[in-house]
This record gives sequence, structure tokens and C-alpha cells, in this order.
Amino acid sequence: ILAGLAIVAVAAVLISDPGSSGPDSSKAEASVRKKHATKEPEAKAGASEAPVREEEAEPTTSSQPAGVAPLEPFHGHLYAAEVPVGWTPEEVETHPSTYYESHWRNPEDENTSVLIDSQIHTANSDAVEDAEGVREETSQSSGYRELAFEETTLQGLQAVRWVFEVEADRRVDYFVISCGIGFGVLGSSSPSTFGRWAPTFHAGYESVTGICD
Repeated sequence: ILAGLAIVAVAAVLISDPGSSGPDSSKAEASVRKKHATKEPEAKAGASEAPVREEEAEPTTSSQPAGVAPLEPFHGHLYAAEVPVGWTPEEVETHPSTYYESHWRNPEDENTSVLIDSQIHTANSDAVEDAEGVREETSQSSGYRELAFEETTLQGLQAVRWVFEVEADRRVDYFVISCGIGFGVLGSSSPSTFGRWAPTFHAGYESVTGICD
């Protein structure tokens, strides 16, 4: 959450008021991305706690990761990306505030979903600072459990990958800023099935490309 890629993230996934900058706008971004990161799926399957295995917290890094679901192109207002083929688009570039949000759900597993949010990034902060702000707020949520928080790159740009559990789900939220656009890509599933979908979440995040003027 491609904060909430986190993207949900995922996503992060990065909210600010256009035309403003500085600490206040950074706090606004963190506040909205927290909603992204902790957004509860409309349908929840029974999720059981499971020990965290290393492979569930680490993405596959080969050029064609094993277990990636088929992807298809998606074009948003501010970016292009690839999303799982056949997943139900529950929201497509809705514009609830200063950001756009799109959300897809796996029809065969209603507790598994991908959410991408995007907006013009005007705050005086980088992807790590944005992610840290959302992480600080989300960590106060009941049942929060952090599994990984690390700086990474996307197409040579600074990015963050954050894996955590909250609301009985396991989530990965990716944050990146590209072409002056902040993205959050949030993948969410039950702890017992997260390892199966993690490569698909990661492949979707890697496909995100900002539309540069």
C-alpha cells in the first residue's frame, strides 16, 4: 500500500492539502493514510492467528515471482499500474478528499484485497517520513503487531515496505513518491493466507508508475 500499499498500504501507500506544505500537511497525510492502513474490509473471513514465517514477511524477488496472480493494466488519474485479473473493483478512483482511491477484492476470498491511493504530494517530507507518520498512528490501534518496516526502492526511487497485523488481518503497505505524486499500495488478507498473496501484492506495487507531466 503501491498507506496505509501500504500500502496498504499498502497505502501506502499520502495525504495533504494542495497548496500547503510543512508539518501541518504532513500530519494531514498521516491521518488519512492511517484510515487507509486500518480500513476494514467489508467482508471478513474467519481469520486465525498463525506464527509468522520468514517467507510470509519477505516478498519473492525474482523477475517472475512464483505464485503471482495474472495481472492486467489499470490507468488511474495520476498513475498506471497492474491489478489482479478478475478481482472485483469496489472503488475506482473515488475522490473523497484530496486523494484518489481504488480498491479491488478477490471474489474467491473476500478477505483479500488491494487498495491504491494517490495524490499530488505537497508536504515537505519523503516516503520514509510519510510512512513513519502513518505507522506511529496505526500502532495505537487495538491488536496492532508489526512484522517488518524497511526502506526499499521502486524504479530507483526511495520507497517503504511495512508489514503488520491489525483488525485480525495481515497487511503490507508500500509508500513511494514518483513525479511529485504520493502513492500508497495496500495489500490485505487473513494471516493464514497472506503468504499466498504476498507475491501478487508485491508485483502490483512494482508496476505502479506515476504519470509525469
